Amino acid sequence: MNNKSILSTTRRTDLDRWVSFLALIFDLNYQYSCNYVYQQDYITKLVKRLNYKNGDLVLTDDAIDNTVRGNVTFYDRTGYVVHIDMSLPFCPSLRLKLKESADLCGIDLIDKGIYICTNGPRFETPAEIKMYRNWGADMVGMTLFPEVTLSKEMGICYANISLVTNAAAGVEENRKLTSDEVIEEAKRNTLKISKIIEQYLKYDKREECNCKNILQGAEINKQV
Repeated sequence: MNNKSILSTTRRTDLDRWVSFLALIFDLNYQYSCNYVYQQDYITKLVKRLNYKNGDLVLTDDAIDNTVRGNVTFYDRTGYVVHIDMSLPFCPSLRLKLKESADLCGIDLIDKGIYICTNGPRFETPAEIKMYRNWGADMVGMTLFPEVTLSKEMGICYANISLVTNAAAGVEENRKLTSDEVIEEAKRNTLKISKIIEQYLKYDKREECNCKNILQGAEINKQV
């Protein structure tokens, strides 16, 4: 399974699933020698800086973790603390090749967007959406953390492509949000995402990146 992309679209709704994500990322690294992860996600648009439309594909370039949970890390009981650098949440090399793949397929892939991740499974309130816009977020979804941070701790390259499925609460007045519209938009655009990944796998000759060296300078011995 060397040098293979792993598709992750899992949505979490209970505490037990946090344990499975630790196990998943650990196995990808040690059992399958996975070098990089691609994640597909379905998100709602907040409408502020970037004028997303339903059906747009966004190659996320930054993110906000607004999930409510305990610390999810591989380094909480090992005798030292690890502070992972999140200056570049997503691998620049992997993002570049995904963008090039989309261009080769003639598919528009927007390469800028800040994703805010919430717990779910409920949709957000209009007041929450207003707050997220003030924070600088462009889109909101329920699937991104802790996968991205756990992958970085393992030195695995990570990238996210998000599909805009609907407007967030309060963006369009007196409009009810439903899961049905999310599913329908996903069905209409799944083929585009598949084409991008197929093209990417044909010529995965990415430039070297620093993802595998993420632990350099990140460790703090508790005895110091």
